[in-house]
Amino acid sequence: MSELRAGYKETEIGVIPEDWDIEYLNSFSIRIGDGLHGTPKYAEDGQYYFINGNNLKNGVISMNDDTKKVDTREYEKNKVDLRATSILISLNGTIGSLACYRGEPIILSKSAGYITLKKNQVTGYIYQVLQTKYVKDFILKELTGTTIRNLSLKTLRNIPIAKGTFEEQQRIAEILSTTDAHIEKLDKIIEDYQLLKKGMMKKLLTEGIGHTEFKETEIGRIPKEWEVCKIEDVISFMKSGLSRKLSDSDIGIPCLRSSNIIDGRLKLDDLKYWYLKDPQGAKIDDYILDKGDILINFINSIAQIGKACVFDNPSFEAIYTTNVFRVKTKFDKMINSFFYYNTQTQSYMYQVSLITKPAVNQASFTTGDFKNIKFPLPTLEEQQYIADILITIDEKIRIFDNERQDFVKLKKSLMEKLLTGKIRTTEIKSLEA
Repeated sequence: MSELRAGYKETEIGVIPEDWDIEYLNSFSIRIGDGLHGTPKYAEDGQYYFINGNNLKNGVISMNDDTKKVDTREYEKNKVDLRATSILISLNGTIGSLACYRGEPIILSKSAGYITLKKNQVTGYIYQVLQTKYVKDFILKELTGTTIRNLSLKTLRNIPIAKGTFEEQQRIAEILSTTDAHIEKLDKIIEDYQLLKKGMMKKLLTEGIGHTEFKETEIGRIPKEWEVCKIEDVISFMKSGLSRKLSDSDIGIPCLRSSNIIDGRLKLDDLKYWYLKDPQGAKIDDYILDKGDILINFINSIAQIGKACVFDNPSFEAIYTTNVFRVKTKFDKMINSFFYYNTQTQSYMYQVSLITKPAVNQASFTTGDFKNIKFPLPTLEEQQYIADILITIDEKIRIFDNERQDFVKLKKSLMEKLLTGKIRTTEIKSLEA
């Protein structure tokens, strides 16, 4: 056991400064409770939203056109004590998701808990503490239920909180909320670019560039000059990957799986590995991916079946697993990026749904059925023009997403250091810029 640093002490939540105390969430609060244990009477023209734990996302109450509403009478009957000092927390489902109450006209379901803090407490500080690993671990150990897990109000009240001075709590909340605000800003920028991309894809992949005459086809309305082709007409290679029980340890070469294809992009934060010399005699070189290869899930959950991405990292060498098709296009028929963007369309996903064969744990489709899926076929010049526009938008999304990931890592590091007192606020310069 390492020796304690001078000025620090060991507590039930770990090492904290000697001048900090441990108190429990209940002592910071006026009331900790949950919402309605039952179903309210909904009203389509109601003014008040009925919120459950799934509506609590990234610190805010998420509402849309599908969120149920109630009228004034139902609201008055079921409202709870929500104030500017209230924090909402999901009690089942995605347990522990949080939102700060900002005066929204709502009533709560039993899956949404609320913590209304005393006036002399720093709401932002408690909100940040509730996101820490030690709080999440504490909650996980105390969950009730078997099939459906629940966070009880008793557990919520007994969450241990490390407490410094009021001024230090304020400063910690200010620093962490500044990083949150920047992450939210980046989220909005990314969302705007994603909406732009969606609109541009819908227009460019059905109307093209500068066309004035159109025709109806089996895949919808397209320019008169375009053709309709089958996937088999425009690909030169299509093969599934290696079937092996992969390792979590780096034993040779990364092997990309269907779970690495997320939102049309290749995610490399959860890798598995295989040997460069296969014990079963397979030629690993045959499975090493080339830049521009398209990877497509053909055995996966219904939600993920057919999802695709482009292998576009030339400095990263990898192979791929048996649940994924590797596709190469015929360069004189269709450029790979135009093929990829067509796998992001509603027409493609509808055709995938028609050939998908559901099973107990996963769904799949056959090579033959996939090759019969139809795409629009402009000239190579127009394909390139369309793809370049969409690639430019994707590059913007990638840049802002990378910046967001950097700030998420910064926030995590700051939380770990500031909320345990490893670094005192006097050591941190202002993050406002």
